[in-house]
Amino acid sequence: MLKRYKAFLLALTLLLGLAVATPAEAAVTSLKEGTDAAAVLFDPLSISQVELTHTTGYPTLTYDLLNTDTFQHANIKITLPGKASVTLTNVGVRLKGQASRGDAKFPMKIKFDAFVPKQYFLGLKRMTLNNMVQDPSFIHEATAYKMYRAAGVPAPRTGYSKVKVEGASLGLYLNIESVDQVFAKRWYKSTGHIYAGPYNCDVVPNNTCYEATIGNTDRSHLSQAGNVAYLDGVDWWYAINNVADMPRIIKLMATDIFMSNWDGYTDAVQNNHFIHFDTDGVFTVIPWGLDQTFTADPSADLTWDASGPIFRGWSDHRSTLLDHCIAYAPCHSQLIREGVRISALATTIDLVGYKDLVAAKVNPIVSSPGEIHLTSVWDLAIYQGWVDIFVPRRQQALTTFLSENAPREIKATIPETLRVGATATATVEKVWEPGVSVGYQWELNDEPIPGATSLTHKITTLEFEQNLSLKVTLQKAGVPDTVVSSNEASILGRLFKLAPTPKITGVAARGKTLKVSIGTWDSGTIKSIQWLRNGEIIDGATLSTYRVGIFDFGSQISVRVTGNKFSYVETARTSRKTIRIR
Repeated sequence: MLKRYKAFLLALTLLLGLAVATPAEAAVTSLKEGTDAAAVLFDPLSISQVELTHTTGYPTLTYDLLNTDTFQHANIKITLPGKASVTLTNVGVRLKGQASRGDAKFPMKIKFDAFVPKQYFLGLKRMTLNNMVQDPSFIHEATAYKMYRAAGVPAPRTGYSKVKVEGASLGLYLNIESVDQVFAKRWYKSTGHIYAGPYNCDVVPNNTCYEATIGNTDRSHLSQAGNVAYLDGVDWWYAINNVADMPRIIKLMATDIFMSNWDGYTDAVQNNHFIHFDTDGVFTVIPWGLDQTFTADPSADLTWDASGPIFRGWSDHRSTLLDHCIAYAPCHSQLIREGVRISALATTIDLVGYKDLVAAKVNPIVSSPGEIHLTSVWDLAIYQGWVDIFVPRRQQALTTFLSENAPREIKATIPETLRVGATATATVEKVWEPGVSVGYQWELNDEPIPGATSLTHKITTLEFEQNLSLKVTLQKAGVPDTVVSSNEASILGRLFKLAPTPKITGVAARGKTLKVSIGTWDSGTIKSIQWLRNGEIIDGATLSTYRVGIFDFGSQISVRVTGNKFSYVETARTSRKTIRIR
């Protein structure tokens, strides 16, 4: 009884919140993204009208006719708010989807140039109309796509359209940006292939499940990417980064986990996604079909280390990219780091507020007569209000995960070349994990240097030819410390400030004596002299003078001065050669 009472209070609170817009919400009239001509079609606060009729000479548009993968001939009339209607004739239309395909409010794909080459609408080639029968909130999918785009994941925009087919109203549809060349141009520098990923389809060796929607029949890039799954650990990491845009894919997987998107690529079923390859053979994953996000089913909650049960026991693994990433610590750390960013982003972009704005627009439509799946405002409040609970719940799930696990490793490096007298400055990845403190300790030959506990260290004479490194300790209450070490660098000697080139004085002739002028070196430098004949050492000629002999006839004489000093780099300077000895 208490639970039902709480549910009633929640519904009442949410209903009142949806019924009365705040001044800030009332002031928002557009949520469109982008500056392209089609952006107006994907503004969820600007609902378009779409009317489909059969093309003269072709059959009437019925469910049975459209229930095919072959586009049927139709005319389409599209009306944007405040704009004149636009009619395109002889476009292609067919049903789409799987589980939602059999509904009386059937989902559809429209291809503007199916029968008329280069026939576009606002630069678009296609239109995708989702019936939202698996999204009784009418706003979950639109809100989820917003989250993915904000996270930096290539993901479609969404709007809403009231749809009629042959004069019969089918109600409100979600108008989703189709994943094609037009979409790809907004996100990628080039496009080689786009593959549709059906149920249980993954980037693994010998896969044949992906269907190319864009591109030719050459599947070599897909095959090469799939073969990387044979590898593990660091070998996998280096190989996958050659064929995949892993920063973007990690953003997708982190958003999938935060949103508990069990029906997408990352979890058990590897469903509802596209694979995009650029012309260099580098792929990313594009989300699709996000109507199962914001789930209230605890068994669908994705965990940040894949330790939790896979949704409803449908499989013994998640996607190969997630499995490999979690198994390789640096990748797993990047995944968690993205999770922290995305968790905060949900608040920064006010995802709940975005949902409320969209809900205020669509609720009067879907709760009024004419909607096939008429939904009461009370039910809408429950369905839509779950977003208000879901977002902080998932944020808390990440906070709990972090509090129970040791800090994630961060990367620390020091310069490869370090010299006595210089200041070594470490480059340490920013500590991104909440609640983590960091300590530094410079080490010489793996032993701590007393007092050397900052990001910089002045290298002393006594450290000459020793191995220097930095140990970074990450601490968080209640869990073990995480310790990472930088690379090692051998300390090189100082460079001489004064190391002049010697000069030879005297007559370069047999029987004459040549003399070297060494010049002024750094104080304390020990200098050694070596005379050279045609650049080769003259045995025993190591004094400041050299008497030219019979063996020097026709040769050129020079002299080399070498300076040595403790903790300095041995440095040699050679004079210019004399004229040939006559």
